[in-house]
Amino acid sequence: MVSSFLFAGSSVVAAVAPDYLWFAIALPLVGLTSMMIITTAHTRVQLLTDPPYRSRVMSLYILVLMAGGPIGGPLLGIIANEWGPRWSVAVPAIAGLAAGVILTVWTRRHPETSALSDRPLRERWRSGADDPSEMEPIS
Repeated sequence: MVSSFLFAGSSVVAAVAPDYLWFAIALPLVGLTSMMIITTAHTRVQLLTDPPYRSRVMSLYILVLMAGGPIGGPLLGIIANEWGPRWSVAVPAIAGLAAGVILTVWTRRHPETSALSDRPLRERWRSGADDPSEMEPIS
């Protein structure tokens, strides 16, 4: 959630950069916050999915993640061609801001899925679904 807002902020800074130097300074922040979003989402999907369904859910997650490139790339190319390159950086900022707002509203309504709450993990461990003490070592 925080990384979505950081991504939106760093993308806006990159979009309104007055010259190449400021753009070059802002762009690593865009990449860093983008990786924060991907890593956090990947972790949350794995942790909140029941073990018997984890591989199926992760395959769908990766499918959606990878499908974003072939769909979003040409779309941003059209936006850059029609409105200019600044907008091709600003549009993902709008998407990051929207994702941050949606996640904020979601976690307020469903606090058990918040990154600050480990309640679902504790409940699963109590039920013995994936208790680390019951796992057999890999040889």
